[in-house]
Amino acid sequence: MVTILFVRYANSVYHVFTPTPVCNFYNFDQFPSPSSLPALSLILFCLKVKMRGFLIITLPYKQLTALIPQMVTRACEYAKDDLYIHLDSASIFEDPGKMHHSTWPIKASSQVIQKLYGSFSTVAPQLDTRIIMSGFKGHSIIPNNPRLQPANLLVDHLDDEKLKYLRAKYKCYFNLKEPITLLTDEDVSNCSVIAEALGGSISSETNEKVYENIVAGGTFDRIHPGHKILLAEGLLRCRNRFTIGMADGILLEKKTLAPLIEPVEVRIENLKNLLEDMDPSIEFCLEPIIDPCGPSGKDPRMEMIIVSQETLRGGHFVNKTRAERNLNQLDVVVIDLVNDENRNVHEEEKLSSSSRRMRLLGTCLQDPNLSNKLEPSPYIIGLTGGSASGKSSIASRLKSFGASIIDCDKLGHKAYLEGTECYSKLVEAYGPKILNETGEINRKALGALVFGNQEKLNQLNSLVWPEILLLLKNKVAELKIQGAKLVVVDAAVLLEAQWDLQCHEVWVCVLPESEAVRRICERDGCSEELAQQRLQRQMRDDERVKRAHVVFCSLWDYSYTTQQVLTAWRRLQRQGIVDDPLVTLNSPL
Repeated sequence: MVTILFVRYANSVYHVFTPTPVCNFYNFDQFPSPSSLPALSLILFCLKVKMRGFLIITLPYKQLTALIPQMVTRACEYAKDDLYIHLDSASIFEDPGKMHHSTWPIKASSQVIQKLYGSFSTVAPQLDTRIIMSGFKGHSIIPNNPRLQPANLLVDHLDDEKLKYLRAKYKCYFNLKEPITLLTDEDVSNCSVIAEALGGSISSETNEKVYENIVAGGTFDRIHPGHKILLAEGLLRCRNRFTIGMADGILLEKKTLAPLIEPVEVRIENLKNLLEDMDPSIEFCLEPIIDPCGPSGKDPRMEMIIVSQETLRGGHFVNKTRAERNLNQLDVVVIDLVNDENRNVHEEEKLSSSSRRMRLLGTCLQDPNLSNKLEPSPYIIGLTGGSASGKSSIASRLKSFGASIIDCDKLGHKAYLEGTECYSKLVEAYGPKILNETGEINRKALGALVFGNQEKLNQLNSLVWPEILLLLKNKVAELKIQGAKLVVVDAAVLLEAQWDLQCHEVWVCVLPESEAVRRICERDGCSEELAQQRLQRQMRDDERVKRAHVVFCSLWDYSYTTQQVLTAWRRLQRQGIVDDPLVTLNSPL
C-alpha cells in the first residue's frame, strides 16, 4: 500500500509517497513533540530528498551574467542540500535555431562557472552546488545519473520553443516532473535592455586549448567552491585523463588545523564522487602524494597543469623538476582565487579549507555514543589536550558558564597521599627512594625514575590511573547529589587512561607543535629541546581528534577561543543538557 503524505515544513507543503500508511497531513511547523511520532524518521528522510534540485541554464551569456544573483536567490528556495547545474549549449546563442549540436567556448564557460559558484557560496554557503559538464562539453550525451535525480527540476527561463528543445534533450529528467521557472519574462526583458546598452560579447581568449592528459594537486579537504572552480576549469580543457595528487603526510604538517584534515582515503572518495558527477566522460586518477611534485614530476604523458594564484610557484617547480628529468614542459593554467564573502576577521580572505576547518571549532563533529550505559545526568564531558594547549583556560570558561569541573591532576595528588592504597602500592613497587624527608611521595623523583623507560612508565600508570578513576567516580556521585547537570572532567591523559569511557562526550584542545613549544618554554623556562621531548611523549593531536566530539584551538586571540566555547555551550543548551541563562561573549570569565 502506498500513501501520499503531506508535510508542511518552513511554510511550504510537500507531498511524498510512502511505502506504509501514515496519517495524511503533518504540520511540522506546529508539532509540539515531533520526536514522539513513529513516522518522524521517514518524514525527515523525505524532506531531505525534497531539498535536491537540478537547474538547467539556457539564457544567452550577456543576459545570464546580469541575472545570476537574482536566479541564485530564487534557486535556493527549491534546493537546500544539493543543486546540480547544467549549462546548456543553448545559452551561448541568441538564435534558438542554433541551439542544437553546440558547445561553449572555454572563456564563456569559465566566466559563468566562476560567477555561479561565487554567487552560490555567498547566498547559500551550506548548499552543495555542482556544475556538470555533460551535454555541452564536446557534444557529450546527458547521462541518466541516479544521483542526479532531483526533487525539483529548475530552468532559468522558459518559452514554448525552449520547452520543446529541452524536453527532447533532457527527457530522463523531464519525464519525472514539470520544470519550475526561476526568471519571469519581465526579468529577462529588463535584463536584455541593460545587456544591449552595455554591449560586448564573449571574449575570444587565446587559451582555448584542450589537452588529452592534465594534472592538478592539492589537499582537497572539505571541498568548497574554490576547489570546484579549479576542477571545472581543468575539465573544460581535458579530453581524456585527469590526474590529481592528494597531499598527505609531511605535506600537511604546516596546514592550519592539520589534525582536522580528513583522512586521505576520505578526501579521495569525496573528490571522486564529485568529479564523476561533474564529467563522467573523463578518466580520473586520484592518488596520495607525500612530495611536492607527485605524478606531475614523472609522467611523460601529461601536457598541462592547472594551479591557483596561490600555488603558481608549485607549477613552476614541477616544470623545473621535469626539465631536470628531460620531460616535456607542462602548460600552466592559472585560476584566480575566489573571495570568501562570509569570512570572519580570523579567516582567510579567499575561499579555503582552512577557514572551513576553523568553522568546525566548537561544533559537534560526531554524535555522542550514549550506549555506554552512563546515567543521563549529570552529563559528563571529558576535556583533554596536550601540554600548553589551553585546556585549563577552556575549563575556566566552562566553569564561568555554570559547569562543574573535576581537575584530575588534583585527584592525582590525592591518590599519592600517605595512607591511601595507591601510596602503599607505589612504595612497594619502587621502594623508599621515592619518598621525601616527611614521608610523602616525591613526584619529581618518581618521574625521574620512570623517565625514558616505557615499561616502568606503564607500570606506574597501571598503579595510579585506577585509583584516580575511583576518586573520579566518587566526585561525580558527590556532584550529582549537589544537583550538577554538567560535569567537565579536565584530564591530560583522559584518552590514554580510557577515562573517556566514563564520559558522554570528549572535547579536545589542539595546538600546532611550534606554538606549544613556544608556550612551554615561556611558561616553564625550559629549552626548546626539552619542550619537544615532552610533547613527543604525549598522544598526537590527530589521534585525539579521531575520538573527539568537539575540538577547540586557542591559537588565535582570547575572544575567538571564547567564541568556540560558546558555540559548544549553546548546543548543550539547545539539547536541554544545561539551563539557558544569558551567556554571551562578554560573560565574566
